[in-house]
Amino acid sequence: MSRKISKRHRALIEWRKKNIREPTPAEFLMAAKLHFHGIEFEREYPVLTERSFFTADFYCPKHGLLIEVDGGGHQYRKEVIIKDMVKDCVYKAFGYHVLRIKNNEVEGFDINRIRKYKRKTILGHEESNGIIRNTSFD
Repeated sequence: MSRKISKRHRALIEWRKKNIREPTPAEFLMAAKLHFHGIEFEREYPVLTERSFFTADFYCPKHGLLIEVDGGGHQYRKEVIIKDMVKDCVYKAFGYHVLRIKNNEVEGFDINRIRKYKRKTILGHEESNGIIRNTSFD
């Protein structure tokens, strides 16, 4: 039985494939660091809302952590800064921790900072940043 894929989901799939195939040098280095230190991760992790989607550069499921590796435009362009703030609010509303790292900080990044992020399980619910979401359907 074939399932029809919406235009929105097709766009997400294509966007993800392209970004996984063509990482920035900083994203490539971060992936290598995570892999070397044995931290499980997914690249270009989609977070879907009712009307749109966002993709985080990395998702570490054990830690409930989304990692965004930010280029120069993320520091100086007002519209990009606002978009990042919105993304962070959406991510946190869905119960994720968010860690933003500048491209030039990836090489010296202490990978042990990731290990401090922990998911707490309380009666079938996960708590992250004070937000509790039901995980019984995940």
